[in-house]
Amino acid sequence: MNSKSHDFLDVRSSISASSAHSESMAAAMNYQGTWEALGHAVPTITALATLCSVAMTDAKKHGETKDPAEVLKHLEPDIGFVERLVMFWSNHFNVFKGKHSFVSATAGHMERTVIRQHVLGNFRDMLKGVVQHPAMIFYLDNHTSVGPNSQRSLQSQRTGGQIGKINENLAREILELHTVGVNGGYGQVDVVNFANILTGWTLFPTHTGTAAERSRRGQFNYNASVHQPGPSTVMRRSFADNGQQQGLAVLDMLASHPNTALHISRKLLRPFITDNPSPRMINSLAGTFTRTRGDLKAV
Repeated sequence: MNSKSHDFLDVRSSISASSAHSESMAAAMNYQGTWEALGHAVPTITALATLCSVAMTDAKKHGETKDPAEVLKHLEPDIGFVERLVMFWSNHFNVFKGKHSFVSATAGHMERTVIRQHVLGNFRDMLKGVVQHPAMIFYLDNHTSVGPNSQRSLQSQRTGGQIGKINENLAREILELHTVGVNGGYGQVDVVNFANILTGWTLFPTHTGTAAERSRRGQFNYNASVHQPGPSTVMRRSFADNGQQQGLAVLDMLASHPNTALHISRKLLRPFITDNPSPRMINSLAGTFTRTRGDLKAV
């Protein structure tokens, strides 16, 4: 067995098992075998549980919800560079698990099937996968977004019902956080237009619809009946109304935008290289991002 020292796991004898949350203790007992299989000195269950409990409590103070297994995965002694990248991108495309049990239940799936799948792949593929994932759709309320001139709104209006309203959350987050950044060259008009384009990006309903639809409840669904019809302009570029492809075309544009390259490069440099990256460092990394069309392995 590897005799590598793990001083950070040395827990004073005064710390008892009772100080750790029961959920952390259960996870630690299941996880201890992983350390042994890796050939590392195995910390005590109390030590693992205590560290896990502290991490979960700290996350809660910042309004986040951490799963014990997720915390323990990040505590592995030889956490690899790719695992750190997974942590980075999961934070970049963050969803708040505490918002609703649905988000809590699907956030891990988004990390496994989208973030990890594309962590050394292409940024545009990761972006499209995240934006269409149920966790992100629900977290940013896009399943409630209905075009005011959509088929559903017009039908509702004819029967005296309410006209649908768009929700700007998803469009704003994509622009502000996920791609070009706060000062990336977009305005409120772009947010509204993009939100109109993203109407119809929703989820299969949980209790209504056909039997086939109910079997896919909670999964991503493009619903043309709530989509706001017509062409729209985002960041001075016009996008024809061709259903879901209209939104995908916007994501393609944003993924290859120079300001996205700068925004992503700046964010990557801070946790991996320096808190204050120089313009030369940012431009160099952004150049690689642009030249390789978002090849994250090359970046």
